[in-house]
Amino acid sequence: MRIRTESGKRTLIGKFKTTDKINSVYEAVKAFIENKDKAFVLRTTFPNKAFEADDTKTLKELGLAPSSALVI
Repeated sequence: MRIRTESGKRTLIGKFKTTDKINSVYEAVKAFIENKDKAFVLRTTFPNKAFEADDTKTLKELGLAPSSALVI
Protein backbone atom coordinates (compact mmCIF):
# COMPACT_ATOMS: atom_id res chain seq x y z
CA MET A 1 0.00 0.00 0.00
CA ARG A 2 1.29 3.46 -0.90
CA ILE A 3 0.41 6.39 1.32
CA ARG A 4 1.27 9.94 0.28
CA THR A 5 1.81 12.45 3.09
CA GLU A 6 -0.21 15.65 3.33
CA SER A 7 2.57 17.78 1.84
CA GLY A 8 3.09 15.33 -1.02
CA LYS A 9 6.84 15.29 -0.36
CA ARG A 10 6.94 11.73 0.98
CA THR A 11 5.35 8.47 -0.01
CA LEU A 12 5.14 5.72 2.58
CA ILE A 13 5.04 2.07 1.56
CA GLY A 14 3.42 -0.39 3.95
CA LYS A 15 2.67 -4.08 3.83
CA PHE A 16 -0.53 -5.22 5.47
CA LYS A 17 -2.54 -8.41 5.48
CA THR A 18 -5.85 -8.43 3.65
CA THR A 19 -7.47 -9.32 6.99
CA ASP A 20 -6.05 -6.23 8.77
CA LYS A 21 -8.42 -3.42 9.67
CA ILE A 22 -7.96 0.18 8.49
CA ASN A 23 -7.00 1.04 12.06
CA SER A 24 -3.72 -0.86 11.49
CA VAL A 25 -2.91 1.52 8.65
CA TYR A 26 -3.78 4.56 10.78
CA GLU A 27 -1.48 3.33 13.56
CA ALA A 28 1.40 2.76 11.13
CA VAL A 29 0.97 6.20 9.56
CA LYS A 30 0.78 8.17 12.84
CA ALA A 31 4.57 8.12 13.28
CA PHE A 32 5.07 9.83 9.91
CA ILE A 33 2.47 12.59 10.21
CA GLU A 34 4.09 15.98 9.73
CA ASN A 35 1.56 17.98 11.76
CA LYS A 36 1.10 15.91 14.95
CA ASP A 37 -1.52 18.31 16.42
CA LYS A 38 -3.92 17.94 13.52
CA ALA A 39 -6.31 15.02 13.01
CA PHE A 40 -5.96 13.24 9.68
CA VAL A 41 -8.05 11.07 7.38
CA LEU A 42 -6.87 8.45 4.92
CA ARG A 43 -8.60 8.57 1.55
CA THR A 44 -8.39 7.40 -2.02
CA THR A 45 -8.09 9.96 -4.78
CA PHE A 46 -10.28 8.30 -7.37
CA PRO A 47 -12.96 7.60 -6.56
CA ASN A 48 -12.68 10.10 -3.71
CA LYS A 49 -13.50 8.08 -0.59
CA ALA A 50 -12.50 8.64 3.04
CA PHE A 51 -11.86 5.80 5.48
CA GLU A 52 -12.56 6.25 9.18
CA ALA A 53 -10.08 4.85 11.72
CA ASP A 54 -12.84 3.09 13.67
CA ASP A 55 -14.23 1.14 10.68
CA THR A 56 -14.42 -2.57 11.52
CA LYS A 57 -14.18 -3.87 7.94
CA THR A 58 -11.00 -5.53 6.67
CA LEU A 59 -8.81 -3.96 4.02
CA LYS A 60 -10.16 -6.49 1.53
CA GLU A 61 -13.78 -5.59 2.39
CA LEU A 62 -12.94 -1.91 1.91
CA GLY A 63 -11.45 -2.62 -1.52
CA LEU A 64 -7.93 -1.68 -0.42
CA ALA A 65 -6.35 -5.11 -0.88
CA PRO A 66 -4.26 -6.55 -2.47
CA SER A 67 -2.88 -3.09 -3.34
CA SER A 68 -3.99 0.51 -3.18
CA ALA A 69 -2.86 4.11 -2.92
CA LEU A 70 -4.04 6.48 -0.21
CA VAL A 71 -3.42 10.11 0.63
CA ILE A 72 -3.47 11.77 4.02
